Amino acid sequence: MFFPRIRKKRWHSPTKIYAPFDGVITARTVDTGQLINQGAGTELFHLQALNTLRVYTNVPEAYTESIKPTMKVMLTFAAHPGQTFSGTLVRTADAIDSVSRTLLVEIDIDTGKAGLMPDSLAQVHFKGPIAQQSLTVPASAIIFRGEGLRLGTVTKDSNGNTVARLVPVTIGEGDGATEQIVSGLNPGNHVIQDPPDSLVEGQRVTVVHPQH
Repeated sequence: MFFPRIRKKRWHSPTKIYAPFDGVITARTVDTGQLINQGAGTELFHLQALNTLRVYTNVPEAYTESIKPTMKVMLTFAAHPGQTFSGTLVRTADAIDSVSRTLLVEIDIDTGKAGLMPDSLAQVHFKGPIAQQSLTVPASAIIFRGEGLRLGTVTKDSNGNTVARLVPVTIGEGDGATEQIVSGLNPGNHVIQDPPDSLVEGQRVTVVHPQH
């Protein structure tokens, strides 16, 4: 006579995952009953806290002197036309980005019942000192030297010769084609548009006016 061996079926209780903060699941990459491999490094859920909205923006280097933690910042959102929201600047990167010449800052907003949602498009309005007069030059006029940024200008020496003068400048905002000069350049200065890398202080130059 054959007696089959009966094994007791073992049931595993559902695994509970606890989030480190209260929030709302905005994305799910797994389905019910799907096998999850431990240590696979795959994101299961995307959880976002909605009570505080964190806004990240970049401030041009020329205006970073007035950027201080705890300062109040006003924001407007495309989804809420006509409304203004108040936020607090909580921290900065404490370093200027070498490519964009900007400072990354974080602003926190207590959403409350405002209805603000993560990943919304916002405009950030900083209160600072009145901007000083600035001039705009072609980006090709900027000279990058080890001692800093320079502009080549044209002037007369004591003998009446037309010579180049290298002036240190500080730039502000730029769009790739032009750069804002916030200090170092005066109205009326004649700027060399495409200076060669070999240009030196006092070098004699010939002024060529563009043909119209």
